[in-house]
Amino acid sequence: MVDLQTLSFLRKLLEKRRLHTHLLRLDRPSEYLPDLGLRQMLGLQPEHQPFIRDLLKDAKHNTVYRYTDRFFCSYFLLLLPDTPEALIAGPYTTFDVTGTFLLEKAEIMKIPPHFAPRLEQFYAQLPVISEVLPLLNVFTAFGEVLWGSSDAFRVEFIDATQPPIESVPRELPEALPLLDMQLMEERYHFENQLMEMVSRGQLHRVEAFTETLTSKMFESRVADPVRNLKNYCIICNTLLRKAAERGGVHPFYLDQISSDFAQRIETVHDQTVGLQLLPEMVRAYCRLVLKHSGDSYSPQVRKAVLLIESDLTRDLTLRAVAKELALSPSYLSALFKKETGKTFTEFVTQQRMLHGKRLLETTKLQVQTIAQYCGIPDVNYFSKCFKKHFGITPRASRE
Repeated sequence: MVDLQTLSFLRKLLEKRRLHTHLLRLDRPSEYLPDLGLRQMLGLQPEHQPFIRDLLKDAKHNTVYRYTDRFFCSYFLLLLPDTPEALIAGPYTTFDVTGTFLLEKAEIMKIPPHFAPRLEQFYAQLPVISEVLPLLNVFTAFGEVLWGSSDAFRVEFIDATQPPIESVPRELPEALPLLDMQLMEERYHFENQLMEMVSRGQLHRVEAFTETLTSKMFESRVADPVRNLKNYCIICNTLLRKAAERGGVHPFYLDQISSDFAQRIETVHDQTVGLQLLPEMVRAYCRLVLKHSGDSYSPQVRKAVLLIESDLTRDLTLRAVAKELALSPSYLSALFKKETGKTFTEFVTQQRMLHGKRLLETTKLQVQTIAQYCGIPDVNYFSKCFKKHFGITPRASRE
């Protein structure tokens, strides 16, 4: 008997990789489209049921199947023991299916070339899993749990990429509003998931999520793929900024990082750089939430921290900051220690030393100049504080 918790865990794990899963009943007709409507989109509705039957007619128990169809879509399939159900996971591709590839393969796949734009939209929603072994290991581990041991089942690979087939109709089918809506919903669901992760500072989820990013996931609004990717980076920068703001980050920090990424986006001249920038943006905003989310601080301490970090060269004595916040120095001191775990002076010194370290690592400015940028005019005192904080002198940190 199938353990429902184990099955649920497997499905959630696959969904993290953006893999659709479905439990298909074998004892009744089904309207489920394992190909997410691809054949219907191409006007191959009569092929829909044969496609499902082809997946299941020769399927054996105690077997994990990896099936690749003539449209280069891959699936994992297995019959669940003691139930009239089969688990189907997919589709996914093992490579980035580009418009150029579709045109080159149009004759082999018997698809008229003018179908390519709609096909590009379809493949854009599919996860690209080039390294299949980790995914296969997931299914073999599930098989061991399901059937007791690795000797109790087998794995079979079925390649149906080039069978003799009838051609796709020459005319493009009428517009399919439902399929177009599904593609749009996929894209918006992806963006909403991303915004939720960032707003909560869930860096572990973000790391796994960004591994699946490809250029095909973004809607093509212009012919130039680089311009299209830059446009999406701009959109993403805006969405991530709003997500981080929702996560409690003050606009002061958001404006800095948003402006920086806006400048970098305009320097993108190829897709590789753009695809590297996108996950970097996501991680940066997520870290910003983790670092600057004000949820754990009272409004008074949050404002004090913002004053300190916004300008380290200003008068940052306890008395000066307390006066600016209209608080008594003793009250601010006690509140600051309670909420941050550090005295007011310790926190200010820490921020100045961290800023000095960044400048030493990223610029060629003289140590005396860096000390001034950190709000410490006396370079000897700066060096003394730096060594106390990091265990080495400023000059040694550059070596």
